[in-house]
Amino acid sequence: MTRLPVTVRIAYLIVGIALFPAVFSLTYVVFRLAFTCQDFVPNVATFFIGFTSHFIFFLAFRKPMLAYVIGHELTHAMWVIIFRGRVKSIKVTSRGGQVRATKANPFIILAPYFFPLYTLAVIAIWQFVRWFYPPARSLFPVAIFLIGFTWSFHLLLNLYMLRESQQDIRAVGHVFSAVLIYALNVFILGLLVTYISSSLTYGVFFQELKANILFPYNYVGDWISDAVELTRNAATGR
Repeated sequence: MTRLPVTVRIAYLIVGIALFPAVFSLTYVVFRLAFTCQDFVPNVATFFIGFTSHFIFFLAFRKPMLAYVIGHELTHAMWVIIFRGRVKSIKVTSRGGQVRATKANPFIILAPYFFPLYTLAVIAIWQFVRWFYPPARSLFPVAIFLIGFTWSFHLLLNLYMLRESQQDIRAVGHVFSAVLIYALNVFILGLLVTYISSSLTYGVFFQELKANILFPYNYVGDWISDAVELTRNAATGR
């Protein structure tokens, strides 16, 4: 993918640092909701069983690099299309791949590291099955297991590949890339937990995010406002 200009990467660095408080708040909200929801057992627990099952496969067997590269490059291509670009070519081998396109931005470049393509495929297939064959709804625990399994595939294979310097990360900048990848992975985890939970709703999830993500910035804003007021009063002798 195309390397972004230095001035743009510096701007992204500043944005990435400014997002640190929001990322901490996001993490708090997602994991608090996940571990305190009324149906942690069996739904959320089944998700983590699926996650752990893949973790065992990840440690015990050879890494499925071709499947990873296919998903990686298809995700690049998908996000190029989402941003109304044109994909010129896709190259895929077990050793790596490449997408040539007419458009590049941080979301396109970093999409494979936060967008769990195979997990979304499982959800799409499950939605199709449950709509056209309602009795299959009793198999929802199987779908939850596969959602956890594929999300583990997405997370662990990306961490495995990020051990080495990646062109995608260098193209955007390491700090902004790390913040964006981490934040969007946690955000998508929150969406997945809400999807598999019968006690959580997206309304509650987004209300919690709004309340908690803005809190550290409001706190800092109030502190700066108080400091300015004290300085002004001291200067005027009040």
